[in-house]
Amino acid sequence: MHDDVTPVRSARTLLWLLLAAAVVRGGWVCLQQARGVGLLFPDEFEYWRVAESIAAGRGLVDEFGFRATYMPLYPAFLALFVKLPHGLLLARLAQAAVGAAAVVPVFMLARRLSPDPRAAVLAGLLVALDPFLVFGLSHLMLTETIFTTLLATAIVLAWPTHGRRPARPTERDRQPAEALAGRGGPPLGRALAAGVAFALCIYTRPSVAAFVPVWSVALVVTARSERRGLGPAIGMLLATAALLTPWVIRNRVVLGRWRVLSTRSGISLYDGLGPRAAGGSDLAYTKSMEEVRGLSEVEWDAFFTRESIRMARENPRRVLRLAGIKFLRTWSPVPNEPGSRTAVKMVASAGWMVLTLGMATAGVFRRRRPRETLLLLLPALYFTLLHMVYVGSVRYRVPTMPPIYVLSGWAVAGRAEERPSRGSDG
Repeated sequence: MHDDVTPVRSARTLLWLLLAAAVVRGGWVCLQQARGVGLLFPDEFEYWRVAESIAAGRGLVDEFGFRATYMPLYPAFLALFVKLPHGLLLARLAQAAVGAAAVVPVFMLARRLSPDPRAAVLAGLLVALDPFLVFGLSHLMLTETIFTTLLATAIVLAWPTHGRRPARPTERDRQPAEALAGRGGPPLGRALAAGVAFALCIYTRPSVAAFVPVWSVALVVTARSERRGLGPAIGMLLATAALLTPWVIRNRVVLGRWRVLSTRSGISLYDGLGPRAAGGSDLAYTKSMEEVRGLSEVEWDAFFTRESIRMARENPRRVLRLAGIKFLRTWSPVPNEPGSRTAVKMVASAGWMVLTLGMATAGVFRRRRPRETLLLLLPALYFTLLHMVYVGSVRYRVPTMPPIYVLSGWAVAGRAEERPSRGSDG
């Protein structure tokens, strides 16, 4: 009887968490709209401009007339709303709904990794109420909200099922725990689905592209045997590459050059290493630079890449100093944006980070599962290192927090979680 009741209760709990996440995000969006808050940041204006270009039938064209500076998924999403009455509000509400859906993969992953349902409930609740996701980003026309859900989904689909069997589950938890904790590598079908999800992540934010092979290597390294992890890893990589191929071919036709991702990598690197680099973003002055006048899109990208590398080679100490500043900006417990540094926001933000990271630390020591912990921390490690080179900002760490909330959930898991069984990865 318990075996039948537990999945039903889990589903009901998940629905309540999903509803809570949707209500707080939708309510915040409506409040911001009622206050007359429009587009605020340069990236928002540019995403909306490109979306208008797509809706008008001109394609993916930015303010300079360039055609591959942005990956297409997010502008295409916004293009669905730009011509509708109250299009900005509808786009924000749709984005909030997608953001709320991040609760689902996090809850599922936490449930898979712990037989104690309290761990999954807490992890899902933290995603639902995360102030950075809700009040900081859900109303902004930026990629972080959608990207967070896509990345969490990809990680759940790509999660290895070759891990240990949960330690001594109770009779009530036995069925879901055993069903979710397999012994072999992830099935090929799920690995291919993970490849699709990772491709969607890349189509949203190209900075995640190198994470896919990193995760594939982690799958092989953490597998019980390399043979069991290698097949799914290769399948995932092939699925991702196959879905990116149309974009690569499109760029070859449009630009006359092979371009796997976008033509914005150069100026993004220049933002992080250029002469005015200070850890945050400042690109307004580059629009009036004489050196880039009349350059083609590919030449424009190559110029900023070349100059960034040159300055890094000439002053490596500055690169290291900037890396430290960017690290502190990325993991700042309070917002970096001056307009958001009010007393209330700073206290709430700092309190949230201290609480959640403290629980995550406690969860790591409580469970003592190094392989699972490594995989859960891998997104944060990857994006932290990446943005120690590029620009550092709180917004770039936000998509990496849901896996960390799974660690936070471990802090409230039952005492049985602490007793490793034979075959544990501890």
